[in-house]
Amino acid sequence: MKNRRGILAALLLCLPLLPLWGETGSLSFSVGNQWSQDGYVKDLYGVNSLRYNLELQLNLWKGIGLFGRYGRASQFGKTSLLGEETELTMDPAVVGLKVGSTVFVKGGALWMHFREKSDRFDFKDNVQGWYAGGGVRLKLFKPVALAVEGGYSWADYENSWGETLKLGGASTDISLVLIF
Repeated sequence: MKNRRGILAALLLCLPLLPLWGETGSLSFSVGNQWSQDGYVKDLYGVNSLRYNLELQLNLWKGIGLFGRYGRASQFGKTSLLGEETELTMDPAVVGLKVGSTVFVKGGALWMHFREKSDRFDFKDNVQGWYAGGGVRLKLFKPVALAVEGGYSWADYENSWGETLKLGGASTDISLVLIF
């Protein structure tokens, strides 16, 4: 048992040295669209929403890295029942693995805070789900690259009336990437 702990401790201490075989990581800012798959969300807010993301990636070894992403998407609509303006805001956070450098695939766990707000109500909650995606990254010059990514997120929320809202859906993003 002591040997296993010692080996694990040695591996954890060596973990910061793994990126010496290539790039250490990257920081990217992206703008994109997310297409809703839920009928209620489509009817009220439209088919897609503009989304902004900030992503940090730390490379572990030979094209395999950990990534974390935080985003924000807002949509405005008018309720058919009351005819009032309402806003849906979604703040997804994803943590997962990314494989590949020029051509890549990635996936991970998704946590989303969402809020639906109007003059009469202000509802907010959290939901968990999954994200999978892939894309292409092209280096423009030494520390800067441009990436195009497509993905899909699964995030279902069951409200107090027993209805299930599908807050995930297909997405596309274009990113400006700073490589370090």
